[in-house]
Amino acid sequence: MKHVMVFVVLGLSIYFLAIKKSDIDLLMVPVANYSEAQAGNRFADVMPSQLPITPKLLAEVGVVTVVYFHDENCSGCLQLDRNIADFLVVRPDVAVRKVSMSPGKNGYSDAIRDYQWKIYMAPCILIFDKNRKLIAADEKTNATGQDLLEKWMARELDHSANKKI
Repeated sequence: MKHVMVFVVLGLSIYFLAIKKSDIDLLMVPVANYSEAQAGNRFADVMPSQLPITPKLLAEVGVVTVVYFHDENCSGCLQLDRNIADFLVVRPDVAVRKVSMSPGKNGYSDAIRDYQWKIYMAPCILIFDKNRKLIAADEKTNATGQDLLEKWMARELDHSANKKI
């Protein structure tokens, strides 16, 4: 009887893993109902000293949101800006909220350094689903958020190009 139970549990585990969608599969599904006020690429009009307690509060309910800590002196950020512009043509239902952390714009201030989400690099990417649940985030030297964002953008752009053929 024990062996049967072990095989049942093992079988259910394999079945669950086979049908579970990955993060990128979930991100590939566009949101049908959204407003222009929710989506699009814009700087969060927030001074670092007035940032919400958590980046989650920058996420828009109802759409996937990319919270993006941006530095104008970062070549990776500038390239990512160009890639995001192309991506949003294909996926206008995605919200991108950029928080400036550039010197001269209150960047690198005590507010950014002491922020609840520790920002170790630029760009620093956090991706939230339409319910404000954190899907992926950059932490220390782990660029999980940026890696997922780049894979997602590439897949969406490839998918769009293949539709046109």
